[in-house]
Amino acid sequence: RDWSSDVCSSDREISGLISRATQAGGAVVVPLTFFVFATWLADCLPVAPFVWIVTPPTTTAAPLGQLLGLLCRRAFVVSDISSARFHSLPMDLQPTLLTEIFQPTRRALNLLRASTRHGAFVAAGGKAMDAFCAKIVFAPEPLRDPASAGFPLELVLPPTREYVPPISASEAERIATEYQAKLLRYRLLNRAKVRTPAF
Repeated sequence: RDWSSDVCSSDREISGLISRATQAGGAVVVPLTFFVFATWLADCLPVAPFVWIVTPPTTTAAPLGQLLGLLCRRAFVVSDISSARFHSLPMDLQPTLLTEIFQPTRRALNLLRASTRHGAFVAAGGKAMDAFCAKIVFAPEPLRDPASAGFPLELVLPPTREYVPPISASEAERIATEYQAKLLRYRLLNRAKVRTPAF
C-alpha cells in the first residue's frame, strides 16, 4: 500500500533540509526523507527501518547526523553497538539508534540483524531484551555482505562540494520544536492505518 498520499505537507520541507545537509540528489534525499517518516511508525512495521549511510573521506556527514537526530522519532546517539550497550539503553521506548561503525564486527552485525525483527531477543546483562528499533549507521565503506546486517538500505553520500556548517543550537531547537510536532501529528493520523492494513 502506498502511504505517500498520507504524508504531511512538511515532507518537502524535510527533503529540503536533508538536501542542504548532504548536497545530494534525489537518490539520497528521497529515501532519507521517507526513512524519517518511517521511524515515526517503526513500532507498527514488520521490519525496523534501517539505513547504512556510506561516508567517503571527501564527505562531511556530521550535519546530516545532526539533522537526522533532530527529525527521527526518539533519536538516541550511541558510540558503539554491542549487547552490553543495549543493556544500558531505554530499548523499551524503541528509539532510533544513530551510530558510527568503522570496522563492523560479526557480533555487531548479528545484533543489527536481530534488531530488525520483532521478538528477536538479545541476551544482555543477564536478561533477554527485545532489541527491535530503527537504526542509522554511518560507515566509511559499504557492507561486504548486506545479509549479515539484515539487508539495510544502503546510501552513499556524494563528495561535499562546499563547506556545510554544523546546525547552530538555536536552529536545532527550532527544527526540533517545529518538526517533531508535525511528525507526531503524522504518526497519530496514520498509526491505525499501518496497524490494520487492508488486504
